[in-house]
Amino acid sequence: MVAVSTEPNISTIVAANVRHCAESRGLTVSDLSLALGLGERAFRRRWEGTTPYTLEELARVASLFEIPWSELAKHSTPTKGNRR
Repeated sequence: MVAVSTEPNISTIVAANVRHCAESRGLTVSDLSLALGLGERAFRRRWEGTTPYTLEELARVASLFEIPWSELAKHSTPTKGNRR
């Protein structure tokens, strides 16, 4: 029998962290899709964790949230504010 991991994958973790940061700052899917230059449908796939963010997208989102991009990949909730 093959063991199946119940750990979320990195795309799911990043998506959850982006949602948390956006919601804590009052930003919507529309706000972030505009900031990234993506159509809302394409961005929503990232928002839901279906499509992974590119490194460039992560850098832009992190800059918008004023946090290091690596915070978005952590399994814990990113902190608020400027941590550069």
